[in-house]
Amino acid sequence: MENNNTETEIDLKEIAFVLLDKIWLIIASTVLVGLIALLITKTIVTPMYTSDTSMYVMNKDSGGSITSSDIQVSTYLTNDYLNLVKSRTVLEKVISNLNLDMTVNELKGRITVTTPTNTRIIQIAVTDEDAFRAKKIADTVAEYSSARIVEIMKTEQVNIYDPANVPTRPSSPSTVRNVLIGALVGFILSVAVVIIRFILDDSVKTEDDIEKYLGCPMLAAIPYAEILDDSTAKKKKNRKKKGK
Repeated sequence: MENNNTETEIDLKEIAFVLLDKIWLIIASTVLVGLIALLITKTIVTPMYTSDTSMYVMNKDSGGSITSSDIQVSTYLTNDYLNLVKSRTVLEKVISNLNLDMTVNELKGRITVTTPTNTRIIQIAVTDEDAFRAKKIADTVAEYSSARIVEIMKTEQVNIYDPANVPTRPSSPSTVRNVLIGALVGFILSVAVVIIRFILDDSVKTEDDIEKYLGCPMLAAIPYAEILDDSTAKKKKNRKKKGK
């Protein structure tokens, strides 16, 4: 057990030294992939804008006051409201009114409807590549869905108290997030490549590698550098003699 632990510790140290030796390559890969992610985000990915509006649902015969029973009922009806806002009837009217070049399912995918807990508020958010069109769609969806809720749910009225806005900044993509993800991917890939190359490399480079890979101790070593120096010196002497 002690030998296995020692070998694992040595391997981890070797890997750490290899990573430090290739740190320049890892840093370069991290920066390069991060820059590629930045370039793709700025030039290829289409920015999307999100506009939102809010409606207040008043129960019938509530007299404008909120009771605990009203809140309980509104909680039960939350899913009903959500489904009515994104119903086919409402979305078809929106598409027809705004002459949108998209199907009902495509429009439904761009709409997000939420209701804060224990409230009678419906929040509608629309995402589109055009900021002004996102506002128009949000307002139109609120208009038609409020009438639909009154008609189907028999509520007293639905008031749009927070009209849609024209977004000034795209909601997606997130440049910072994409660059960070790209840099992380570059870092992980470069580290993985360095480690895999180190693990697969079974060439003999040092005296310890002989015992490690071949399983036998080294008996002797030939000082290659000294032999090279001696042979070079002899050649120089022979040239001098010939010159004489």
